[in-house]
Amino acid sequence: MARSPFASNPVIVRLPVLVEEIASRGIRIPRFQRPFEWSDGQRLTLLDSIKQGLPIGSLLTWKTSTHKLASYEKLGPFALRPALDEAQRTYLLDGHQRVSTLYGALWSTPVATDSEEETSSDDETRWPIYYDLEAEKFLLAGRKQRSRPNTWLPLSTLFDGEALWQALAPLRESGRSDLAKRARALAETFTDYQVPVVPILSEDLPQVIESFRRINSQGTAMSEVSMVRALTWS
Repeated sequence: MARSPFASNPVIVRLPVLVEEIASRGIRIPRFQRPFEWSDGQRLTLLDSIKQGLPIGSLLTWKTSTHKLASYEKLGPFALRPALDEAQRTYLLDGHQRVSTLYGALWSTPVATDSEEETSSDDETRWPIYYDLEAEKFLLAGRKQRSRPNTWLPLSTLFDGEALWQALAPLRESGRSDLAKRARALAETFTDYQVPVVPILSEDLPQVIESFRRINSQGTAMSEVSMVRALTWS
């Protein structure tokens, strides 16, 4: 029996490529996805899993040339690049919380949106995430903290060679080459980390809705009517 063309083989992408795809909106986040709601602990656990080389699960995307969905223009308080008007569009069906966590932590040049928007739904989330090179753990700065120790490495430097070099300069100058080496090893781990992306290739909306329904069946139930509205929201 011929294999159905509905789902394609998983594509394995390195983490920097995935983050760039999100930033450029090569992978779009449709607005029917629930708002970002992960706790600080969930975000730090995700990053620790990457550090340890543990799987963080695959992402499910939908490639379509027919359907055009409204999508987010920012993740958290950070703007995404304007989406190109492409013939085929790719939407993220599963993985919004993970992708938002990765983009907020690892994208080196996020653009802050208007201050009024920044304080709307995401005002309780502390976005900059650091790695304590001495304690070897991920952490968030206090809400009123204006400075950080030199041993706290901003994760947003991991994919930016120049930014990483500058962040490690104080450690080299103070003779802590051991911590600088630890930081470079962390950068290599994150740069080499791979994430499987499973693309759905279909213009058959009922099939896509059923896929979305089954993927989300472990969480809060969503009615068929809500799913049709979600996937046809434009």
